[in-house]
Amino acid sequence: TYHVVVTNPPYMGASNMGSKLSSYVKKNYPNSKSDMFAVLIERCAAMTKANYFQAMITQHVWMFLKSYEKLRANILFLDIVNMAHLGARAFEEIGGEVVQTTSFVLRKSRISNYQGVYRRLIDSKSHDAKEQMFISGENEFVTNQDNYSKISGSPIAYWANDKIFEAFSNGDSIDKISDFTGSQNITGNNNLFLRSIWEINKTDIHKKGRWVFYAKGGDFRRWYGHILLAIDVSPSAINYYKTNPNSNYLKHKYWFTEGITYTAVTSLGTGFRYFPAIGGFDKGGPTICYVQHFDYVLGFLNTKIVTYLLNVLNPTLNIQVRDVKALPFYFEKSMEKIVGQIVGDNVRISRTDWNAFETSWDFQRHPLVRPVDTIAEAFRQWQDECEDRFTQLKANEEELNRIFIDIYGLENELTPEVDDKEVTVARVYDTKDDVPDSMKGNLYVRTKEDDIKSFISYAVGCMFGRFSLDWDGLVYAGGDWDESKYQTFIPSPDNCILITEEAYFEDDIVARFIDFVRVVFGNDTLEKNLDFIADALGRKGNSSREIIRRYFLKDFYKDHVKTYQKRPIYWLFDSGRQDGFKALVYIHRWNADTTGNIRVSHLHRVQRIYESELKRLDDIVANSEHNRDKRYAEKQKNKLIKQIKETREYDEKIAHLANARIDIDLDDGVRVNHAKVQTSATVKNIKILANI
Repeated sequence: TYHVVVTNPPYMGASNMGSKLSSYVKKNYPNSKSDMFAVLIERCAAMTKANYFQAMITQHVWMFLKSYEKLRANILFLDIVNMAHLGARAFEEIGGEVVQTTSFVLRKSRISNYQGVYRRLIDSKSHDAKEQMFISGENEFVTNQDNYSKISGSPIAYWANDKIFEAFSNGDSIDKISDFTGSQNITGNNNLFLRSIWEINKTDIHKKGRWVFYAKGGDFRRWYGHILLAIDVSPSAINYYKTNPNSNYLKHKYWFTEGITYTAVTSLGTGFRYFPAIGGFDKGGPTICYVQHFDYVLGFLNTKIVTYLLNVLNPTLNIQVRDVKALPFYFEKSMEKIVGQIVGDNVRISRTDWNAFETSWDFQRHPLVRPVDTIAEAFRQWQDECEDRFTQLKANEEELNRIFIDIYGLENELTPEVDDKEVTVARVYDTKDDVPDSMKGNLYVRTKEDDIKSFISYAVGCMFGRFSLDWDGLVYAGGDWDESKYQTFIPSPDNCILITEEAYFEDDIVARFIDFVRVVFGNDTLEKNLDFIADALGRKGNSSREIIRRYFLKDFYKDHVKTYQKRPIYWLFDSGRQDGFKALVYIHRWNADTTGNIRVSHLHRVQRIYESELKRLDDIVANSEHNRDKRYAEKQKNKLIKQIKETREYDEKIAHLANARIDIDLDDGVRVNHAKVQTSATVKNIKILANI
């Protein structure tokens, strides 16, 4: 043994250990087997003489994670003399957030109520900044290490004050006032058993259907939202969850029970949301059920108090169920009513915001479709509504912070103010340049361009009958087609909308869109409205119609695939780089004859137009007296020749699939069906559709 043991041990997770080393570590160091650096903390302690020292720099995860809880218990039988908690970027040669370190000195003795000295340097973003902070004595804490055992799991929360330790000692826990299972549903094969809600027949998503709604986390968001998935609950699927060794079936009592859900992995903050009694939940979206004082608890969970407490329990990107269960909870009966009113308002605001976008199941109609004459006025009203919601939600969250900071006595630790970037509803600006620094990083910032593109997407939905100007909500996504729901604006009769480089047809997507704008806002303001739309799209073209056409030709489908998270509901028949043939179809109206109809009724129609146009251009080249016209016609002719060649080659490919009469099964999901309709009996991957 030694008077002093000093080392920077190697880092090696258990999964990277060879079989011999792994077996040895599990047998001899069961409390620290998760990583070699932790094993060496134990080994160095054994090598140190009584009342003498070991000094190490290691990853900081041993201070917080459950897998090191027994190791922490052993360390707390020693004296933590001092610690420099370095966090990320302590070494110039190692960037990023992955390697987060702490440097510490332990003494092999145990003095009751020993107070160690700690320096918290994790907020500095560089090696030099950490050094300067250390030298200056900033963020120094002197902490009684006996307090750590007052917190579940005994995290080394040296920065917590006495009020925090008191709360953990005296408060109830979330675990005591709810039923919060750590055994969430795990499908074992998400590609097979999960679908985005827009992929499948809407009539099949309900309590007695094959599919039910499923919470699985999502981006940082508070109060309401991220209800975007459905899970297969057919008997065969449930049997798989119960029997597959990599799956887990959520207990019956947790299905169709309202709860408070959240995202297990987050880098932006904690966001707890109301989850209605509409399905089940995944390990990525743990859900607290059977909650006493439901609204009060939801309000508490979305305060700075909980962000602070979770940071005490486990300051990593993963919010563990055990950490949420361990949160200390004070219930003040006198504040229940006011907290409940604020929380109800917050859920309503967030739900209204969430449902304003077409991927929401409860979407009604696009927010720019209003009884006004111009889309500019519609946008202004929408912008004002978003600002009102944003401002009210921020004020409400700050009031909740004030209430709970007072209840927990943390006035000296926390302030009630909420940063703009942490308010999780839409806020709309004219351009990206107008977004202030205070909103940088907010996931719900929108611009005029975003909202015009979403308006265009809604218009396309009306062109296919997914939505209707006469009927709110999702009108057709499977089930029976009802023509009576489409009186003001008539959808495509055969589920095909052409996208062409020039205005060859009176029923192509641009013509239909212009008609949609006319119907919504009136004929008198049509040109003004088209100009507004073109300006929002970036003015890449000579006229508004040209700009809108270019957007449909080049960018609409990319935006659609992004909006629908690579599970697009419209598929693009695409002949290739020359843009010879492009046509959209709606998957919920697909049938075995869709590909054949595209070929005969639309591709051949385009080819005939091209041949006719080629003759017209030949005539200009041969007979025009103006050289400028001849040069332009020659350029267009060369382009057209390439498009004709491309469409002929495309016709040969699509013919194989048209003859095969391939239907789809929506339950199989977009990716499977997208590949299926491009596979004949003899040839795989006959590429006729744009990539997704």
